[in-house]
Amino acid sequence: GGRDGYDGGFDRRDRRREGGTQPWPPSTPSVQKLIDIPVEQRLQYKITEIDPECVHEFGTHKEASQWLQAKICDDAGQSHVDAEEIQMLVNGLVRPDILYDRFGNFAVQKLFDVVNDEQKAFIAGVLKGESVKMATSLTGHNVLQKAFHKVLNDEQRDEVAQELSQHLPEILEDQNGSHFFSKLIEHSPMQGAGIILNAVLDEAHPLTIEHMGTRLFSCRILQRLFEHAKDHPSLPQLRTAVVPFTKLIGMHQYGNYVIQSLVNNAPDESAMAAEVLAALSPEDVVEMACHRFASNVLEKVAPKAPQENIVALQATLMERREGDMPLLVAMMGREFGNYVAQAIIPKLPTDIVEQIAEAATEHRGYLRQSQFGGHSMNVLDKHGTKLRFSKTLQSIGFREGRRDGRDRGGKGGRDGMRDG
Repeated sequence: GGRDGYDGGFDRRDRRREGGTQPWPPSTPSVQKLIDIPVEQRLQYKITEIDPECVHEFGTHKEASQWLQAKICDDAGQSHVDAEEIQMLVNGLVRPDILYDRFGNFAVQKLFDVVNDEQKAFIAGVLKGESVKMATSLTGHNVLQKAFHKVLNDEQRDEVAQELSQHLPEILEDQNGSHFFSKLIEHSPMQGAGIILNAVLDEAHPLTIEHMGTRLFSCRILQRLFEHAKDHPSLPQLRTAVVPFTKLIGMHQYGNYVIQSLVNNAPDESAMAAEVLAALSPEDVVEMACHRFASNVLEKVAPKAPQENIVALQATLMERREGDMPLLVAMMGREFGNYVAQAIIPKLPTDIVEQIAEAATEHRGYLRQSQFGGHSMNVLDKHGTKLRFSKTLQSIGFREGRRDGRDRGGKGGRDGMRDG
């Protein structure tokens, strides 16, 4: 039935109304009586004939909840309820036990589309004090998200934001809480982003960049901020605050995606890539270049950085040695380092590429033994050294193959992960 839980139990072809509403079967209408009525006839029965004390029972039953949803608004966008029925539903369904019910929450969300201002004020009163619990609830976080967009006014949203901000670390570590904020930032960038930015940029608040960048769910919130809150006035301050954590976050299983998102969604990708590289010491670069996760960062940042930064980066890697060979050459034969080498080489001037090729040729035995060395050698052959170097490439036993060498340990990249 999707996230809204409405699985189309009422076929659109069966929604023909023949002669308006019909009276319920004798005696007080109940869930069982509704189930006994053929599906194609259910929309003809009025909600006001139900005992007001039993409305919540209809909300918590799967088929009855679907009937209420179809009455409020069917798949064609047509409503089958009047003002009296809407008020009856507000009285019977807008209560804490229904907000968290696996079927009732969907009827409540549908109801939010048709309530008036007075009813919205009543709903806001019921939600008051429940926001933290709802944000981390499997069903409640969807209700709170819908209320944020359809029911609450600016003052009421600020009250909810204040409640949530006091518990952000635990909310963002929760799968449901993270999803709530992801959608809030996506659909209401200024308000949703404001809650997070005000907290993470406040030194006195327990939520920190280090905390967010190294957690499974909260790291996604940083990515959503970079993607959807580009116009928020505090976002440049967040970008500046994240850059010093490039190594710490970039070497993390989840955090490396944050640094990639930081660069990919910056107004000036080249300038941001230069800032990220400038934040790394030579020792940091050496440590990150062959790291399973941090090499992702260097690989994605290098093509966007200005050439002078890449020249400085390769100089660092060529000066450092591993045994008797430059570190950059050693990287060419490494499982993760070879991707960094492939990203760096195309950005370099031809004369520097030829110097790297000469160094690689001196260590052809090492590269020939590695299953990854050939890919970097092919890149050298392609960029600036093809006429002179292709024969050398063939002479040391490499054949033309896949240039990207993507065999990274599973689906979704070298670490088998995707960004949620």
